[in-house]
Amino acid sequence: MFEVSQIKTQGSPPPAMKDHSAIICDGAMWVFGGVDAKEKSLDSTFKLDLATRTWTRLKTRGTAPKPRSGHVAVAFNGQMFVHGGVVDGARRDGAVYSLDLARLEWTCMKTSMPGPKAAFHASALFAPLWLLYGGIQDDSTLSNGFKALNLETGKWLSIEVRSAKDLEALSRGTLVVVGQTLYRLFGQDAGGRVSASVNQFDLS
Repeated sequence: MFEVSQIKTQGSPPPAMKDHSAIICDGAMWVFGGVDAKEKSLDSTFKLDLATRTWTRLKTRGTAPKPRSGHVAVAFNGQMFVHGGVVDGARRDGAVYSLDLARLEWTCMKTSMPGPKAAFHASALFAPLWLLYGGIQDDSTLSNGFKALNLETGKWLSIEVRSAKDLEALSRGTLVVVGQTLYRLFGQDAGGRVSASVNQFDLS
């Protein structure tokens, strides 16, 4: 049985927030964006050292993403990649940004084509591919499609799925990669119904 305890941290913690993104890399948790208790979108980046449990608000440079929420993030090759989200209160973004975690420098990634404009979508890393599923599109409809971004080349790929008609169009779901298998779990449909569906995909 697992024991749950409240972690006592120190330093400069982020405000109470939701709809942010977080990754684990180099013994630390890196947190970007989200909305605070007053529903204000954030563009701040925080680091939690997991050994000392010390929060630091990072001073970054470069071309940083605008304040956003409902985006996704992943760690790959010492970088934090961020895609999508709600920007300016309503607009969905399709750009991909990367933060070099050593230099603390943001870059807007050059990709083969514009990325899907989505928010509250799901993502998982199948290195070097970043897999994306579903979410709320820029026209406020939901998607049941898969996309993949090669994080080494910047090439966007469309993924065809057999029996795609059986896939629900959902937001706020989850993707998990275990070995050569991708799992898609749960989410919310256009009518607000919460889904209990689980799908399995062979990535080999």
